[in-house]
Amino acid sequence: MDVYFDTNALSHLLARHGVSDREFELLRAAAKDGAITPKLSFVNIDEAIAALLNHEALALDLLRLIADFVGLGTMIKPPDQLLTDDLIALAFGDPRRPPEIQTPPAIRQHVDGLLRADAEEIAEFTKAAAETRDQIDGLWAGLRRARDQARAELGPRYKAERFGEYWREAAPWLLEAYADHVGVWRLCRDEVGVDRLLECPSVGMMVGANASMIHSRVVEGRAAKQGDSRDQQHALMASAADVFVTDDGDLRYVLQRVPLIAPAVVDLGGLLGGLGIR
Repeated sequence: MDVYFDTNALSHLLARHGVSDREFELLRAAAKDGAITPKLSFVNIDEAIAALLNHEALALDLLRLIADFVGLGTMIKPPDQLLTDDLIALAFGDPRRPPEIQTPPAIRQHVDGLLRADAEEIAEFTKAAAETRDQIDGLWAGLRRARDQARAELGPRYKAERFGEYWREAAPWLLEAYADHVGVWRLCRDEVGVDRLLECPSVGMMVGANASMIHSRVVEGRAAKQGDSRDQQHALMASAADVFVTDDGDLRYVLQRVPLIAPAVVDLGGLLGGLGIR
């Protein structure tokens, strides 16, 4: 069973937040025995590195947990590559490529340096983390303005519309936006069709997660979060797994109501219960 962990769930495992030492050891044993196969994404590594800025020791411990529990040999493709490869394969009738790749040597090299607590490596990535934080802060301000504008424009129109109805309306234009960006919308529309496109795990997740988050923020008025863009990336990564483990209750709400998505969406307690550990 392939399992993708949100970084918050990995952090809770590290801190034993809501997880006992015994439960963690049994979970690690399940991974070593092949009962579950944890899957890595660059988002996990990126978020751990970002924590170097304010929590260096914790960030390094999280990277060690990722290396030991999840493994660094392979990783799920970056979300844009995963989605692009699948849309092109669908458009031209080719077999889908595997969702995982060998972890690039450059990433392995940098992570290995951090795991050795190399001072130059830590200083370099701490600087990069600060620059990324500033970019995120700027993006967040723009996202809040866009959200407020969208709520003003769409709220009255969709006020009484349930998510299932909204999702059916939103799916075609979300598909068009992404497939047109890749340059294959005409082929996807004419040769594949919306229903078959949505059956593809990455495409179905992209459409469903975006539609659900838009609906929750704009129509339902649920509070937007600074990590919304990262949540979308985690969701797309999770389309390559059987189970997505996240301790973010809002993200579970956003995803669990989406039709057609591939992974089961659970928290750590749900995973432990499903494995008979708890």
